[in-house]
Amino acid sequence: MKASPQARPRFRDGLYRELLQEGVGYFFPSSRMEELGQVEPRGALLALVDRSGGTIEFEWIGIRYRLSKPAGHITAFERILLVSIGRVLATRYRLHDSLTPTAEVFHLFRGLPEDRYISAFLGELATPGSVRPVDGPDRITDVIEVLRASALGTYENRRIAMGALLFGPRLDP
Repeated sequence: MKASPQARPRFRDGLYRELLQEGVGYFFPSSRMEELGQVEPRGALLALVDRSGGTIEFEWIGIRYRLSKPAGHITAFERILLVSIGRVLATRYRLHDSLTPTAEVFHLFRGLPEDRYISAFLGELATPGSVRPVDGPDRITDVIEVLRASALGTYENRRIAMGALLFGPRLDP
């Protein structure tokens, strides 16, 4: 039996709401994210609505949420991280309807989602307000993957210490 056209978007919307909640829960473990109700979807999948009182209200795929921390305010870096999580998920969400061949965008679904969120966050800090292109490799995610793998290695029973220098999202001239 074939799924109705309305069932697929509802499933996808539910899946991406869950992915957002998991991403927020991972990076904001002490925070509280509460659902405030349905709203009319805007053009952007993630839209920050209100940043007052140390909390953030935002809309994600037709649902309004409030993110708050029990001790302290949401910082500017935490707002950027939230937007970065939304950008990564929004890019993936839109690719489901894209006519781009799968092989060209498959790299966006590879690896751990948390690595992609950090890559988007660091890219936003390097070039604020710009949306990085989805074509080509994501060097930051690749570096995180290599550092994670090498952190498990030892030499003569001692941990291997490694690091990386990142000079921004653009290719080195």
